[in-house]
Amino acid sequence: MGNKIGKKNEKSLSNQLPNESHDHHHTNNETKIFLIRHAESMANTQRLLGRLSDSPLSINGTIQAKLLGDYFNSLNLTFDHVFTSTALRSKQTAQFMCRDNNVFDENKIQTFKEIEEIHRGDFEGKPTSDMATDNIKKLRDHDPYNWKPTGENAESILDVETRILNFMKTTIEPLLSENSNIAIVSHSVVIRTLIRHIISVDISKFNLHLHNSSVTMLTWKNGSFSLFSINDTRHLHEF
Repeated sequence: MGNKIGKKNEKSLSNQLPNESHDHHHTNNETKIFLIRHAESMANTQRLLGRLSDSPLSINGTIQAKLLGDYFNSLNLTFDHVFTSTALRSKQTAQFMCRDNNVFDENKIQTFKEIEEIHRGDFEGKPTSDMATDNIKKLRDHDPYNWKPTGENAESILDVETRILNFMKTTIEPLLSENSNIAIVSHSVVIRTLIRHIISVDISKFNLHLHNSSVTMLTWKNGSFSLFSINDTRHLHEF
């Protein structure tokens, strides 16, 4: 996204969403981007690797997504745009988040392939432990940006970064002047890759776990991004 997405801005690193006292819609001439990891999927419960686009939400995941929508609704927060990956778990998260409240019209949710989870090649659908071997760790540590597993369609972190930045440039950048609220429901590796790029942290020094249905919020104001919150799961505890 050129210089816009590449600017480093760390002025606020609080671990929470704005509180109820804030007016969340079109204030202070800024655009708010809510990066939401999909709620718990059946693949998560089985600890399986990869894109797994057909894996639905678990019962717990459905509850998480509904709680997230209830929480946004309690803040009087509405979205102008909601984007998800093409994966079923992301689409279901967005749908349950928007259903039965005033957050967003679920019929207007848009899906994009660019924000799909990383493809694990020959490890797709395999247990996470299969990629936790000492040999794979050594290979990944040697070249963490470019390493990818064997197999058709396997991706590196650089591949993921390229497509998420393309999505930000072609889809999000034209919306930044609207002073709007934007939700992007995606996946752990995709969101972490975008965060790391924005705050300009070397991948070897960046270790962040994102919980299912967690919210990371960016604000766009005066030509740069600020990272306002990371991995917020308040909706799972307050409702």
